[in-house]
Amino acid sequence: MSRYVPMRRDIPRLDAPAYTSRPMDADYLPIERVAQLLAVSTRHAHRACQKADVRSSKAGRRTVYHRLDVERLAVELGAEYRHVETSPAPAVATETAVAEPSTALVPYDALQRQVADVESLLQQHKREMAELKAMVATLVERDARPNAPAVETLPRKLAWWRRLLK
Repeated sequence: MSRYVPMRRDIPRLDAPAYTSRPMDADYLPIERVAQLLAVSTRHAHRACQKADVRSSKAGRRTVYHRLDVERLAVELGAEYRHVETSPAPAVATETAVAEPSTALVPYDALQRQVADVESLLQQHKREMAELKAMVATLVERDARPNAPAVETLPRKLAWWRRLLK
């Protein structure tokens, strides 16, 4: 017959990992501070920390995250270059006003994204220009025909009850 022997708390277990002890308060940050470091909302900070496998611990009902892991994540996400604009978007510069180049450093990934956005916008404008050129060509062709009607009439959409009677 086996007898239950309570475990002594003052003797450390050899098979227990070393990090099971209570974390130091200076090493762990609350989610509000994590959100500030990552320059995101608290909800997005929770998700980013889960996705990046940031070490965490429970402090009552709250989850606190390991400071070094959060700092590593902030560097990976480029949070030091991120800022949240609270003012409305700036107006488009006119041809007479030339914008001064910014002296702030921008991360390479952000520049690549901006270049890709500009390239996609350029492709869209090229397609629109091709459509406009085709429209101009048809208008010029129509003007060249002497007996062509001035405006082509498109069939009007009939009411649903008139379509039933046809």
